[in-house]
Amino acid sequence: MLAVGRDPKGKTWIVCAAQKFSKGRALAFTADTTGKSHRELVGFGIPSPWPKFWGQAVRWLAGFDEMRKKKDVYLSLSTESRFVEPGKAVELSTAVKGNVKNLAGRPSVSVSVVTPAGETVRLQHSLDGKTLTGSASFTPRSVGLYTFKGRLEDASGKLLDESEYTVLAGQPWLENANLALDEPALKELARSTGGKYYTLASAARLPDDIASSTTKGVERVTLSLWNNPYVFLLLLLLLSAEWYVRRRNQLL
Repeated sequence: MLAVGRDPKGKTWIVCAAQKFSKGRALAFTADTTGKSHRELVGFGIPSPWPKFWGQAVRWLAGFDEMRKKKDVYLSLSTESRFVEPGKAVELSTAVKGNVKNLAGRPSVSVSVVTPAGETVRLQHSLDGKTLTGSASFTPRSVGLYTFKGRLEDASGKLLDESEYTVLAGQPWLENANLALDEPALKELARSTGGKYYTLASAARLPDDIASSTTKGVERVTLSLWNNPYVFLLLLLLLSAEWYVRRRNQLL
């Protein structure tokens, strides 16, 4: 059991639980991470923690980190977010982890990125010789998936590890991009339809405004069609056209 919650009556509910299952792991999460807890944060411009949570959860369930840690030395790639905007620079962080003390000499790291069009772009990468951490920058130009590929070699050029990291350029939640109240549009709609716009602060005036409003009467206008000259001309035109068609086809 990883997380619990309590209701107003003090009853404890399991929120997150995990256990080993066969050769892998199973995870149960009982809260809604796509509803209010996500949309409200995005609506106020606050980054939602749930994409990162589920990304890390899937990696942990799949045993990805454990498989990498079985290596003596491995390369880790990461960005601040898996979702980026086209036209804005993405900072890719790299770190050499594991038994780095056993390395003979300074290792080297090379980084490239595969664009949605399938083009491979080699990135300029800087590696700190003391911390064995580095960074590379790339600016996505179009919407789609970008796959960063890292290659770790020892001082002699021997391959030690290869790593991949994927980010999505674009806006994955346009539905939740702006959840704020659009007051100008509501006021214009009320004005154009002859109504009034009320907020919670002014809603108390609504009963008085309804009582004081003037009821508009309905005037009924009856239009006779049997003695209308336009209707008579239309009828005469149709009869003449029928007579002409019959006469031409020798039906008369």
